[in-house]
Amino acid sequence: MRLLRALGWVLIVLLTVVIVVRWAGWDRITPFVQAMVFVPYLTGLSLLGMLILFAGGRKKLGIFMVLVTIAYAGALLPRWAVGPVPKPKGYQLRVMTVNLHEGGADAAGLVRRIASVKPDLLAVQELTPAAVSALRRAGIDKYLPGQVLKPADKTTGTGLYSAGNLRASSLSGTTSTLARATLRVGDTTLDIVSVHTRTPMLGSTVGDWTRDLSALPRTTESGSQLLLGDFNATQDNQAFRQLEDNGYHDAAIGVGAGLKPTYAGWPVPPTPVDHVLLDRGVKPRGIDTYRLRGTSHRILVADLAVG
Repeated sequence: MRLLRALGWVLIVLLTVVIVVRWAGWDRITPFVQAMVFVPYLTGLSLLGMLILFAGGRKKLGIFMVLVTIAYAGALLPRWAVGPVPKPKGYQLRVMTVNLHEGGADAAGLVRRIASVKPDLLAVQELTPAAVSALRRAGIDKYLPGQVLKPADKTTGTGLYSAGNLRASSLSGTTSTLARATLRVGDTTLDIVSVHTRTPMLGSTVGDWTRDLSALPRTTESGSQLLLGDFNATQDNQAFRQLEDNGYHDAAIGVGAGLKPTYAGWPVPPTPVDHVLLDRGVKPRGIDTYRLRGTSHRILVADLAVG
């Protein structure tokens, strides 16, 4: 009984610390950066703990856990509790993004998905020279001939493929070499970046990850901004929410799919770390995901309205 009581107190303290760190934005160091990925799952645990406390007659602790559970719910509800939203007007643009897992994802499978989904724009991360060749052999040029590619060994390469003409530009200050280009959509010139941040694991990687997010273009720059790719972050990370404070909004959240997972790989549970971020000139219409053999990431597809 003493052991169960001690474990109960540890659980209460853990749940409280994680949600306080989340709301206060203190997740800047290990292990708090990494712990934020578990917030959606700890919400259910918090609710269960609250019910157990009330059932066991621990009224004061139960009331405390009600407050903790409300704090968790407040973090999650805005991501999916979206009422009916009229379809935004503007030029329709379908975008796709996927992490190729060190270039080892199924290139032929990706091109088949491109042929069926028919995206106007594809952003890829962890694009290697071998993956560029594999995609070309699989026929990607037939569907997306406009290309700005920055391949590299292992994990730091990225690329943009488009059905229209891309005009290459550059972005500095990031760990990976991020492909950046402009694309004309109707009367709007989109400034597009294929995003891949450093994975925040231990030591200096957390600092690299924070700097990668900070280096992304601000919405105050000319043109309409479109950031898509693997941010290695969720809505519960303060560094990611800072992008929203700078004027971006997440396409998935805009259509009530903010909890839709895009990645699953031990020890990380299914979670949305891939995103399509838009500024005020671009509106979301829909979100979908698809499996791709050879990568732990899902293909993320977003339908957008531009202008």
